[in-house]
Amino acid sequence: MLFTAPAFAFLFLPLGLIFYMLFGKNNKRRCLLIICCVYHVLLNMSHPLNFIWLPLIAVYTFFARKTAVICAKRVLTVILCAVPLIWLIMMRGMHYFGMDGFVYPVGMTVPALSAVSYIRDCSEDGEAPADFFRLLLYLAFFPVMILGPFVRYRDFCRLTEEENITVSLSGVCEGVKLYAIGFIKRIAVGAVLIEGYQWIFAYSWEAPTFGIVLLLLILVYFGVFFSVAGYYDMGVGISRIFGIDVPRVDANPFTVATFNEYSKTLFGSVRIWAENYILVPVRDIRGKKETGFVRVAVYCMCIFLLVRSQFTMLILIIPLIAFSIASASLRLDKMRGKSNAGLRGVFGMLNILVLGVFWVFVTMGGDNSVLQYISEVTVNNAEYQADMVLISFSGSKYLFVSLTAFCTVMPQMSSVKAVYSRMSPRMRAVADYGAMFVMLALFVFTAMFFLPQFPEYNTTPFNYLII
Repeated sequence: MLFTAPAFAFLFLPLGLIFYMLFGKNNKRRCLLIICCVYHVLLNMSHPLNFIWLPLIAVYTFFARKTAVICAKRVLTVILCAVPLIWLIMMRGMHYFGMDGFVYPVGMTVPALSAVSYIRDCSEDGEAPADFFRLLLYLAFFPVMILGPFVRYRDFCRLTEEENITVSLSGVCEGVKLYAIGFIKRIAVGAVLIEGYQWIFAYSWEAPTFGIVLLLLILVYFGVFFSVAGYYDMGVGISRIFGIDVPRVDANPFTVATFNEYSKTLFGSVRIWAENYILVPVRDIRGKKETGFVRVAVYCMCIFLLVRSQFTMLILIIPLIAFSIASASLRLDKMRGKSNAGLRGVFGMLNILVLGVFWVFVTMGGDNSVLQYISEVTVNNAEYQADMVLISFSGSKYLFVSLTAFCTVMPQMSSVKAVYSRMSPRMRAVADYGAMFVMLALFVFTAMFFLPQFPEYNTTPFNYLII
């Protein structure tokens, strides 16, 4: 039962909120932990063996922190932090190599990263309470279990203090709106675009044209972007419904021009995790700062941990690093004026193509069919293929998808934000509630029209990303 399942949206979430409101007046954390545990039970009902991985990692993390404090050795702390990551890589390998009877547990990556945060924050910073109850809530907190956004343990403790958990009508409305936006992004935009990409890849001609290849790259780029951004919005929205102010991720694909901006937008919390728990400890041991090349490589490696990737695909890090260094040398990340708008536009198109190639390899699992498909690019029958594509994508379905995608990213546009900032408080409230009702209408339409076309998303978060 995932966030996109009707049972979650129309049954579990409302009942969970009612339980939370009735019994969580003075015990919000305890009620929240009960809701999280019930969710994990329902999520793994079809695979009972996956019940044990969360308690196991919680017990290990708790005692690993105690060991790190008693021994007070920095190298030992690093080793203890590395164990959840090694375990994660082993589980990923078991999935890829097709171990009989093994089903990869959904939402295992974020808790593994969170375990590292708990061990280091409690053993070295000393600012976070080191009790098992809070640890279990931190690891089991289901709104961020799919993709995040990742929250450091000490920040999570602050957000989940009883006095900081505030359930209000405005907060619930904002959470419902964010959840609806994320649901729409995931199903009405992301899933439909990925379906179009897969349809062309699977059923198109044996010898594709350059136009077909470019269309594939564009479809998979935007499909993945809206899918990932959708899960962020749903996770933040669910957190806001329960009164926890998890930071929002503003993801607008039309303002991204470089890989650095792309990774900050979609995987910014993973970059923060990599900075705090890989680069900083290594920097402390070595006594000097790493190069930009090494920093980008570490960021890419951590993103590879989050998405479906095989060891042979690590070679894809090289063009991503080169693209990142090229944009950094031109200072495109810091200069957004009219003087370099053209250069940013060129890099924006290159960004779509480079990352489109990356996601094509990820969606196909690094299969050699990708290379074979690209190697057979031709210019023959270009007009016929273009006509077939236009016929396939000319229906009202894809027009609706385009308009919906625009509606979901419109609030993040600078011009819209400027108009919103000049409104009076009353007008802002009217605009907020109006936007919420619009998104709810789109949400209902998405659930009734688009979701039945993708029944696999009730149980599988991504059919092209393994989280």
